[in-house]
Amino acid sequence: MLALLTGCAKQPPTLLNNLDDPKMSREELRARVYDFVPRFAGQVERSVYTIVLESNDVEIGRAALVWVSTAVPAVQSAAFRSDPAAGLMDVWALCLQQLELFENGGGSELGEWHELAVRTSRELVVEVEDIGKDLMSPDDYSRVKATLESWAADHPIETLLFTRETTGPMAAALLGPISGGVFASVGSMSDELSDLSDRMSIYAELMPKQARWQAGLLLTAQAGGGNFTEMIGDIHSITRDMNSLTGEVQQVSALLDSLPRLLSSERAIVMNDITAERIAVMREINEMLAATLEAVAEERTAVMQGITQERIAAFQELDAIASRLTDLAVDHAMERVNGAVDHFYRRAIQVLAVLVVLLFIAGFFVVRALGRRTGGTAGV
Repeated sequence: MLALLTGCAKQPPTLLNNLDDPKMSREELRARVYDFVPRFAGQVERSVYTIVLESNDVEIGRAALVWVSTAVPAVQSAAFRSDPAAGLMDVWALCLQQLELFENGGGSELGEWHELAVRTSRELVVEVEDIGKDLMSPDDYSRVKATLESWAADHPIETLLFTRETTGPMAAALLGPISGGVFASVGSMSDELSDLSDRMSIYAELMPKQARWQAGLLLTAQAGGGNFTEMIGDIHSITRDMNSLTGEVQQVSALLDSLPRLLSSERAIVMNDITAERIAVMREINEMLAATLEAVAEERTAVMQGITQERIAAFQELDAIASRLTDLAVDHAMERVNGAVDHFYRRAIQVLAVLVVLLFIAGFFVVRALGRRTGGTAGV
């Protein structure tokens, strides 16, 4: 049991175990998926800034800022799944949904820069597919890719607000149920702690950028129909609008102030999950110990019953053997007695016969002797 606990504690339950020949560990895959989030944000942000600066149009710039300010939180939510394999599936599906959105005419608010969004989306799909190639065998990769492409086509993103369905229910059906023994949950406790540290680093990197994008959206909301580039660069115009932007800036400050609470909430969720997992593990350990003791008791009872039955059978067999040996000894003794009696009678008959013969002979000679004596006396 100790060996099982030690081994399973290093292998938390994961969909990764259901692949034929995974080429990454759980930690390596999680690092690759988490590393993809800032790159996704960086490429989308670069394209958005290109659109904003080159378009010189408030509406197009606003649409571009909506894209980056909604797509980045969506990819964060997809990547930050407790199971890195499920996180990869959801991030992969998100990139395919984004590509489907722009290729099928979505995001037309970007105008002539729509093609830039398509190219960026294709590059991100290629990059996330490279993670899949490095993780899976060719057969698994082909199967997962085809399934995700079909799923993304059936569950499109409608607008730049990135309201979407996740692959949560589909991931288990795609890779199989999470496998792991009773003690596998023990390993996930320490795994969740290191996972929290990685998430906090990504939050710290992207939250200031998200605040900047939100501020850009607020500026576009105040721009009206003016020239977007001039509005961004005109310091005096921004100063004149500061009074009307006070409420919006307070919203941005509230967003920044919410970062510690967000991190604290994330930590509380993880600790609650760890406590619940620990309680569940201890309950399962107690149930397993009780079941083991019950099985041992039943096994001991069965063994003792078996030994008793075998002992009874052995004694019965010994009694039968003793009875057979006694019968054989009695039969042999009777045979010897009968033989001795027969021998005695034969000898007695022989002796009697000899005696009879001797008596007959003796009688013959006696009679003969008496006859001679009688004849001699008569002559005298």
